[in-house]
Amino acid sequence: MDVIIYDILLDTQYAGCRRQIELKKGEANSKIFRIELCKGTEPIEIDPKEAMAIIRGCKEDGTVIVNPAKITNESKIEYEVGSQDTAAVGTTWYEVQVVAKDGESYKIL
Repeated sequence: MDVIIYDILLDTQYAGCRRQIELKKGEANSKIFRIELCKGTEPIEIDPKEAMAIIRGCKEDGTVIVNPAKITNESKIEYEVGSQDTAAVGTTWYEVQVVAKDGESYKIL
């Protein structure tokens, strides 16, 4: 099965920015979300050595998914859809979190 890559641009100026992508049950390891964050027309630079990305999902049955994602050298967040993402039928809502070290602690950017 070929891997399908979804290029997603999310503008952080809008709290409700979202994109709908259809996944079918059992389509694990066949789709990758490649997410770029921007603020208006300006891309947001993310240093992969200083930050980490987390994808949180909430399935229709109430199950919560929390998985790490990769930050590329191009400041994009890549997430490969896994078996838990497609295990249940229904809508799953995802949230992207970027966490970076701030002194001795970490903060969500």
